[in-house]
Amino acid sequence: PKGSVTITSQVTNGQLHVNIEDSGIGIEPEHLPRIFEEFYQAGNASRDRRQGLGLGLATVKRLSDLLSLSVAVRSSP
Repeated sequence: PKGSVTITSQVTNGQLHVNIEDSGIGIEPEHLPRIFEEFYQAGNASRDRRQGLGLGLATVKRLSDLLSLSVAVRSSP
């Protein structure tokens, strides 16, 4: 429930790599394939809107696709 977020970047062979790491509770492996879907929220089965709408990562994915960028995720609970 609590943690921190660290954002770092580096240029390798002329490509910018941005890493966003957080020390939160993590995501269970069975949820990882769906986290970029609109309105999908792992750990919010009751659909409590105070926890967000489930659009943040879907927006990241859509913008990255439009810009021909790659997005990857690794997580461990």
